Amino acid sequence: MGRCPATERRKEEQRLLEESQKQKVSVLTVECLVELYLTERIEDRKSADGKIIPGARKKKKGQMEVRRTLENDAVAKLGHRIASEVTRKDIIDLVNGILAHGANVQAGNLLRELSLAYEFAIGLGRFDDSFANPVLLAKLSLRQTRIKLTSERGTRVLSENELTKFLKWLRVLLILQRSKTCYV
Repeated sequence: MGRCPATERRKEEQRLLEESQKQKVSVLTVECLVELYLTERIEDRKSADGKIIPGARKKKKGQMEVRRTLENDAVAKLGHRIASEVTRKDIIDLVNGILAHGANVQAGNLLRELSLAYEFAIGLGRFDDSFANPVLLAKLSLRQTRIKLTSERGTRVLSENELTKFLKWLRVLLILQRSKTCYV
């Protein structure tokens, strides 16, 4: 049996392509993951012909808030780490740090957006097929421990001065409404 140089060359090219893809997967840091998610999914971007393609968040304010949340919390703490090496425990530690400040809603927002960033990268094939989203695993652990990631019930009451101001304002408002109905 003879050998086929064209077939050997194709196999070699395929092997090199697979190796280069594996290297791409291994060097994706959390910072790169977040930036990929923000620029390709969340924020508005321009197409090749110059048209603006709207992002997943319709308003600019929402886009900026997602960026701020991910950069100030996830990238600041885990940005240098390789995304595939981040563990459930790393995410739980990150969330517990935010919860320690009393920012329960912010912790929930971070979990949601970071989970979506990982899912986006998984969908693009940036991770191995056997990769499990560490944020989803952390969410399950947090749910089992019954850590609340929503806002606490308000307990504020009006002070004596605030109550006096409010009642005066209410009285003036009622007088103005009566005077309007007399002239109509």
